[in-house]
Amino acid sequence: MNNIPSSGIIENGIHHFPIRVYYEATDAVGVTYYGEYLRFAERARTEYLRLAGVCQTQLKQDENCLFVVRRVNIDYTKSSGLDDVLMVETTLKKIEGVRLFMNQILKREGTEIVSMTVEVACIKADTLRPCRVPKSVISQLQTKP
Repeated sequence: MNNIPSSGIIENGIHHFPIRVYYEATDAVGVTYYGEYLRFAERARTEYLRLAGVCQTQLKQDENCLFVVRRVNIDYTKSSGLDDVLMVETTLKKIEGVRLFMNQILKREGTEIVSMTVEVACIKADTLRPCRVPKSVISQLQTKP
């Protein structure tokens, strides 16, 4: 994990993103607060898109599109705590019309602690109405290793 850049890496279709648990993410006894895993996953998805060549600010400017989370199903199996280094693994499962479907697994020392399925919708920035995922985005996401 020491050789992974701060934005993570994409290998075999899986984005690996390291993140450390800081004091601000823990409760009074030093256990990671459950809502923080959603933040960690959001950061990982953003870096995954960036590494795949999808700049969200450029997407808004060029295509008038935004990505928003529509649905998350999350399963907590183990906890983490202060100073733990977690690995967020993000996999794009499919692109369907206006939606991206992703799986995200958070691991501590190789052991799965949280898993989630995430449905991300593409919307028009000006109307906030659903729109198809732009072909340029589909092309970028489908050509990454």
